[in-house]
Amino acid sequence: MTVVLLILKIIGIILAALLGTVVLGILLVLFCPFRYRIWGSYHEKPDISIRVAWLMCIFQFRMDITDTQQMYLRIFGFRKNLSRAEKEAETDAFGEKTEKENDASGQFEDTEDAIETKSLGVSSKSPEKKISISQKAKRLWKKMKDICKKMKRALSNIKETTAKIKKLYMDPRNKLAFTKLKQSAVKLFRVLHPKKFRLQLKYSTGSPDTTGQLLGVIAMFPIGYRNGWNIVPDFTADAFYADAEFDVRGRVLGISIIKLACSIILDKNCKRLYNKVTSIFK
Repeated sequence: MTVVLLILKIIGIILAALLGTVVLGILLVLFCPFRYRIWGSYHEKPDISIRVAWLMCIFQFRMDITDTQQMYLRIFGFRKNLSRAEKEAETDAFGEKTEKENDASGQFEDTEDAIETKSLGVSSKSPEKKISISQKAKRLWKKMKDICKKMKRALSNIKETTAKIKKLYMDPRNKLAFTKLKQSAVKLFRVLHPKKFRLQLKYSTGSPDTTGQLLGVIAMFPIGYRNGWNIVPDFTADAFYADAEFDVRGRVLGISIIKLACSIILDKNCKRLYNKVTSIFK
């Protein structure tokens, strides 16, 4: 009896540990923020880096955009390359070996084929058929007719889809869905809004008046005053140029994204709008 109780006790401890790890993982995903950072510079060419980190940088995704694009994922310090360029380089290195082997075998096959053709005396050239001008004109006319038919079909499809979209938008229930989506987009922007946005910019449009107008447009945004942007217009340059350095940082909670997604998915009007849109574009 004591052995049975001991086995049940061990099973209970294992199940409790598994349940605890699952609950802990869910809580971490919901309440541990995902931190993102976008930084870089622009001096005739862009040099941008994007990093998304979670759980004190234990899980980290990074993408570097320069002349080439590089992506990698880092988990517990172990790095996994995700960029296509490095994967293609590995496949090319493997492909070179196979090509050399195929060339060696192909040369032997080509020599055998050449000997056979010489012995049989078969010429590889096929007789060319002359096409008259009337046949060329008929083929060209047929192609033009096919192109016109395709254009008519495309225009008719565009008219039908625009009419359906207009009818879809005029429905009062769909208008409620559109307002819900608009409110959710505003909330999503507030959730994803960066906490810090530093910018150093020196620019010229090539003309003093448009350079000053662009400075006035940038000065309309209060985010520049809150983050202390350093913008230097150049009124003496004769051509357009821009030298910039920026650093954007923010964080996102998983529960806020899931909350927004659930509010859209569970909304009846949004469900109805989704079904209507999918039926139009089928």
